[in-house]
Order: sequence, then C-alpha cells, then structure tokens
Amino acid sequence: MPLLSIIVVNVKGREHLSNLIKSLENSSFKDFELIIVDIKENKLRTQLEVKEVLIEEDKGLAFCRNKGLLASNSNLVLFLDNDTEVLKDTLLKFVNFLKENRKTIVQLKLVKEDGTIDAAGGVIDVLGYSHEIFRGTPKDDVKETYPVLYAKGAAFGGWREDLLYLGGFDDEYFYGYDETDLCI
Repeated sequence: MPLLSIIVVNVKGREHLSNLIKSLENSSFKDFELIIVDIKENKLRTQLEVKEVLIEEDKGLAFCRNKGLLASNSNLVLFLDNDTEVLKDTLLKFVNFLKENRKTIVQLKLVKEDGTIDAAGGVIDVLGYSHEIFRGTPKDDVKETYPVLYAKGAAFGGWREDLLYLGGFDDEYFYGYDETDLCI
C-alpha cells in the first residue's frame, strides 16, 4: 500500500495533465498512487502507475473528489487540480508535515507564473467573507507554516481517515466551496 494517494479530478481537462504528470515523475518522493477521476479514459503515457476512476457524468468537484477519496488506498491523500505542478520536494515535505501533525488539513502554497502566491489557505472574517492569506505576496517571502481556517481545493490534503470521518465533500456544492465546507 502506498503512503500517499494523489487524487486529480480531470473532467474534460486532459490538455492540462501533461505538466502535472511531468512534475510528479520528477518528484523526489515516489511512494504514491495517482488517481485520476474522469468521464473517459485518458490513456496517459507516463512511467507512473495510474488508477483511473471513471464516472458517467460530471456531477461536480465534490462528487468527483469523493469518488477519488473512496478509491484511494493510502493513509494520506493529496488533492491536486489538473493544472497544478509540484516542485521536486513538495510531496516529501507534505508527507513529513502530516506525519508530525495529526488531525489537520494542509494547504500547499499555490504560486502563479509571476512568482506571487495565489493561495496559501484562507480565513473568514466576522462578516462571513472568505479571504486568501498572502495572495499577491512574493512566494519567497512566506517560508513558515501558518494555521488557516480553510484550504483551497487546487492543492490540499490530509489523513484519509479524518476526511472520511468528516463525511467527505458535500456534493451539494457543484463547483467551489466544497473544500471550504469540509475544512470548517
């Protein structure tokens, strides 16, 4: 059984997968399974072992994330959007952090092409509005870990048993805020 399951929802997005696959192939951490949830088979050319979870119709991100979560065989899970990429040591740092921090959900730092942070988790203000912390900050200016109220679904994960205990994702959310709902 692999230590980590990487779950990618890829409904109608095959053109985005190649950069993610390359980054996973180049990762220093290799003890993972890759699960791709999609409407049709992708027939990917990769040295990675890929488990495809096929769905009949697009019922939203939450539905697809739940399908991937249920198909996973690892203690740790990481959800990545199909247009993300990981750095060489990202998976190792993610796994090591979770080994030391039980009962937590981890947001990976999402960086835009210009080198600024797109997301590093978020908070909700007293009026109920969500705010991404460090958005627009140069990526190298944020090196520490910070507690956040919620993670952005493009790159986050945690312990599989905890996510299942919480009931997984609420599939009443078709696109967006399913991860926020899960975290809070």
